[in-house]
Amino acid sequence: MQIHLILVPYDLGRENYGMGKAPLLYRQAGAEQLLADNGHTVLVKRLHVEELPAEQLHASVAINKLVAHAVEETLAANAFPLILGGSCDLSLGILGGFDHAKTGIIWLDAHADFNTPETTVSGYFGGMPLAIATGRCYQDLWSQIGNSAPVTDSHVVMVGVRDVDEQEQIQLTESAITVLPVETLQQEQPQSRLQELATDVRDIYLHFDLDVHDGQNMPGFDFPVPGGPTPQEVEQAIHTIAHYLPIKAAALTAYNPDRDPEQKTLQTALNMIATIAEAAQTR
Repeated sequence: MQIHLILVPYDLGRENYGMGKAPLLYRQAGAEQLLADNGHTVLVKRLHVEELPAEQLHASVAINKLVAHAVEETLAANAFPLILGGSCDLSLGILGGFDHAKTGIIWLDAHADFNTPETTVSGYFGGMPLAIATGRCYQDLWSQIGNSAPVTDSHVVMVGVRDVDEQEQIQLTESAITVLPVETLQQEQPQSRLQELATDVRDIYLHFDLDVHDGQNMPGFDFPVPGGPTPQEVEQAIHTIAHYLPIKAAALTAYNPDRDPEQKTLQTALNMIATIAEAAQTR
């Protein structure tokens, strides 16, 4: 499979800072060669904004315009866009890069990222991307990036989400979004939800936040959450998802090397990059 490995070394508008250090570390650790060894043809694209705005939201827009353009180019070349990033706001650039009317979202994350400016406790913009993508806030911002058509709630499945703010939970409960634990994806009822989604969409965007894993046993996360799945369970879940739903694009986010000085989680991240590519090959 032809893969465009798109490196987005930004953490909420800050280059090579915090989670933004992960993409270049992945490449340094051999991500490109790993994919090549598995039979893929790999083209690496590192994104860089020449004049980055100082204000966070404006910086996010500038970065995500480049992400959207890179994804658009990748799909036009009939290649698979695999985006290695820092913060989750890059999902807006990915979705902005193509017509996603018939594309679902699998949100593999410990956090729902479903806050709006009205529900957020912290004001953290990185906790809002899925609310933006489903049309709940910042539509003027998203429209500057690319295709900003809101994703239908019923086309979204959250997997592994277990850390949700109180008002965020109310908003989530009132939505038509499905929330599934990772480990249940091997059971009949959750798989039937994936089958149902497959009748409504052609393919999916897989958003994979590494902190979906158990934060007590895996370092490297800014917002670790206990009680998550093992890497083996996550790998199995990705293959189960891909069995029912072709993966059109995927992103790996939320690993902060500064919080993992011994790089204990790095190999898991590399394994997940390989797993995503293997699963996407069935598209």
